[in-house]
Amino acid sequence: MRAGTGADLFVSVVLATVFVFLAVEAGAWDYRSALFPQAIGVAGLAAVGALLVVPAVARRAPGRASGSAVADEPPEPDSAPPPAGNRDHVRALRPLAWIAAVIGLSWLPGQMVAMPLFMLGFLRCEAGFRWLTASSAALFTGGYLYVVFDRVLTVTWLDGAVYRWAATAL
Repeated sequence: MRAGTGADLFVSVVLATVFVFLAVEAGAWDYRSALFPQAIGVAGLAAVGALLVVPAVARRAPGRASGSAVADEPPEPDSAPPPAGNRDHVRALRPLAWIAAVIGLSWLPGQMVAMPLFMLGFLRCEAGFRWLTASSAALFTGGYLYVVFDRVLTVTWLDGAVYRWAATAL
């Protein structure tokens, strides 16, 4: 078994659960509000399924070569376990942290603000983009989402807790 397989399976199961819940929960909403969450739920579930199936099929292919010219061989039965400082669990929890960030951002400032902020953070922290590139992509995506969903489809955005608090306090 390759390193990280257990962590990858755990994250895949959690993500599949989130995507199924998203698609099922949005089924009770009206059509225009449910369109985007259901599309994301179904596409995410398909992506998680592909991520689980493709490596399993590739492992069973006879004579499959990895990045080198030598085919992968099973590890020796008496090989040493991975070192104690193994960080696979941290690597496995990073996607869950980003999902929690998007949910928290959607709840606190609201969805309209959350999407560009999430994109800015993800592109800057995970992808290593420069500030100008990440900011430009986040602003463009925020504007695109606003025009398509707010103006064209007239989808109701989730108001954030800060907006609701300010509306009652003022």
